[in-house]
Amino acid sequence: MVASNAPLIPLGDVVQGILAARVDDYRLSVGMAVGISDAGSRRLISQGYSDRATRRAIDGDTIFDIGSVTKLFTVLLLSDMVCRGEVSLDDPVADYLPSGAIPGPTT
Repeated sequence: MVASNAPLIPLGDVVQGILAARVDDYRLSVGMAVGISDAGSRRLISQGYSDRATRRAIDGDTIFDIGSVTKLFTVLLLSDMVCRGEVSLDDPVADYLPSGAIPGPTT
C-alpha cells in the first residue's frame, strides 16, 4: 500500500513527451535526460543528443555540465550535515579541507 502523501511519479511516456517538447519543439536544449528512482528501480528517460556535432545519443554514461545548480546541491548537503550535527555553520571551512588548501594571508 502506498502512503497517501507519497509523491506521484509521472509515467515514462509523460516524461518523454515533456522532454520532446523542450528539446524538439521549443529547442531549449540539444538534449535532456531525467533519472527516476522508485522502490529500488531506476529508469533513464532521454531525448536528443549530447551535442550537435557528434549527435551522440544521451545514455546513462552521458556527462552533463550542470553549472550553477551545484550551488543548490552544496547548500542542501551543508544543511543536512548541520541537521545531523556533523558540522556547524560557524566552523571554518579550513577545518574540513587538506592542509594548505586555503591560502593564508599574504605579507
